[in-house]
Amino acid sequence: MAFGLSQFCQQMTTHNAPLKLSPDAPVTGRFYPQHCTQQTLDNGDLWVNPWGLWWSEVRASDIMRVSLEGSILSGKWNVTPVVFIHTELHRARPDARIVVHNHPYAATVLACLAVEPVISHQNACLFDGELAFVDEYDGTV
Repeated sequence: MAFGLSQFCQQMTTHNAPLKLSPDAPVTGRFYPQHCTQQTLDNGDLWVNPWGLWWSEVRASDIMRVSLEGSILSGKWNVTPVVFIHTELHRARPDARIVVHNHPYAATVLACLAVEPVISHQNACLFDGELAFVDEYDGTV
C-alpha cells in the first residue's frame, strides 16, 4: 500500500507517531518537495525526509527523526545539511507544524543559468519588481 505526502502529514499530525504502514510502503503523489519536516507533539523533534533519496525511492521506514538542533535521533540516512532552515522556522513558529520547501526544476535551471524569469504572463505580474538573482551564493545557507 502506497501513501502520499498528504497522508503522511495528516497521520503525523493526528497520531504524532510513525506511519502504521509496512516499512516498504512507498511515498507517492504528484507533489514532491525537496525538504519536508513535521514537528512532533511530544517534545518538538522533527520528522524529515532523508537526504539523497528521490521521493519515488522513499519508504515509510526511511523517514528520519531529528532534534531542533538538527541532530539525527533515529533513522538510517543523513538529512539535508540545510535542515536548519526548517529547525529555525519551527522554533520561531511553533504553530507551523509542517514546513515544506521545494526547488522547482524550471527555477533551478534559470538560477543555474543566472537568468531572471521574464514577466511574460498576467499571472506573473504579482512578482514584477520582486525577483532578484543572488550571484554571490557559495554553498550552504
